[in-house]
Amino acid sequence: MIVDKTTNRFAEKGDFINIAILLAIALGVGIYLIATTVLIARDGVFYIELAQKFGSDPIGVIKGPPFGYPFGYPFLVFIAHKAAAFFSNSSSVYSWIYSGQAVSLLCRLLSLIALYFIGKVLVGSRNSFWAVLILIMLPYPARFGSDVLREWPHILFLSVGFLFLIWAAKQGKWWMFGPAGLASGMGYLFRIECAQLILYGLFLLASNLFRSSRKWPIKNLVLAGLLLLAGFAIPAGPYIKVAGLPRQVLNIIKAPTVRTNGAYHREGPVEQSDSLQCQSKFILGDIPKAFGRFAIAISENLFYFFVPFLLIGIYYHFRKRPANDIEKLLMSVFIFFNVLIFVWLHSKRGHNSSRHILPLVALTVFYIPVGLEIAAENLSSKLSMIRRKSNITGTKSFPCFFALIAIGIGICLPKLSRPMRAEKKGYRTAAVWLRENTAEKNRITTADRRITFYAGRAGRKGGNKRIPKKADYVVKIFKGNKETLPPLPPGIDLEKMYSLNLDTDDKRIVIYKVLRGEKR
Repeated sequence: MIVDKTTNRFAEKGDFINIAILLAIALGVGIYLIATTVLIARDGVFYIELAQKFGSDPIGVIKGPPFGYPFGYPFLVFIAHKAAAFFSNSSSVYSWIYSGQAVSLLCRLLSLIALYFIGKVLVGSRNSFWAVLILIMLPYPARFGSDVLREWPHILFLSVGFLFLIWAAKQGKWWMFGPAGLASGMGYLFRIECAQLILYGLFLLASNLFRSSRKWPIKNLVLAGLLLLAGFAIPAGPYIKVAGLPRQVLNIIKAPTVRTNGAYHREGPVEQSDSLQCQSKFILGDIPKAFGRFAIAISENLFYFFVPFLLIGIYYHFRKRPANDIEKLLMSVFIFFNVLIFVWLHSKRGHNSSRHILPLVALTVFYIPVGLEIAAENLSSKLSMIRRKSNITGTKSFPCFFALIAIGIGICLPKLSRPMRAEKKGYRTAAVWLRENTAEKNRITTADRRITFYAGRAGRKGGNKRIPKKADYVVKIFKGNKETLPPLPPGIDLEKMYSLNLDTDDKRIVIYKVLRGEKR
């Protein structure tokens, strides 16, 4: 008993030290990325605008725009901005940007704690430490955690709920399904994909009916299931009642969608041959492309170097586990379901961002150190064989495991240290011109709304097919030397006011003033 208590105390102290080191590194990386950010993500403008509307129309924001975005992240940005107002009365564009970035970074730090303990259960404390360190240094996940994006708030609740499910399965505590359901419901307010925790919880309960070990009584299974659903319903139920089911869910329930010439529409009374052609295209065209995009997305997130070690680690770790091991079954379902989500999104939308693969990366990164250990052992054995053949004695064995980690992190550092979207620095310069040369009442049509957002102007995205009649200024982005403009309405002309070459891609930003009538 005394030995067990002493061992647990040392283990807890070791976990505290590991987590403190990881959080210090992640905080330093996050603050650096925030301080050097050149431009936020496109979606960041949308989230900040929703956050700004919370003060005047909270119910309208909760009901959501026609795109079905949950309100959780804009609400956190609104609260963060309110908190920052106690220290500064500024309500500038940058105060909103920093509030959004601070929320993302805080959620990333909290997520790392939950992820560390998930890794401790799956692969042990040592491998979990190295896995989370690798995750911290991966450029794309790090950037998502210092941008105005909802990815890491979603990961926070997903990882917390997943941790409670693993603890429930490992320790046999059915009451932990309640906190898991609550985390799922909270995460649903950020991304509806967080409801997948309900699927995993029900899977765990169903698997207990067929397992010879750790079998819970039927009464406990029922109570665990009720707690899981009740926990989800507490935060998600009122939101669904006010906002209804998201558009993505309604599209599945009401009618399938087909893709024709790159456009999406609800399936109507089409001919059978057309339907078969669409189904054939989906099966033969979209699915392979979706898996190809999946391979690219996960390679980008793992910066290519760590991909083979992840695959080796998953294969080795799953192979040595018993077939009925509950952790193995749970991770298998998680991997399968998230690959399925990615493929489905690609088939519905025709494209996917690397952000959509982040949950899969964050919860499988623990297998990378496992793969690194196997590769390091093979490399060490080969080096030992070479030394024996060369009759080299007295040489210490080379620490291949740490060398591989150092190489991987070294490969990530140049990308990680580069300011976010440094190639779009010209957007900020164009925004300064608009702020100094236009009035707030001017109507500006822009190719990228971040330009007008940084300028503090109400911009309208558009102008690709035609110039709006009510526009006062038009901001276009051209590639190459040609300035191809859409047709102009009658009685309207454009006068070039400002032009700026971007650093990369041979692109230019051109600002036109709209002339009407006698001003032409």
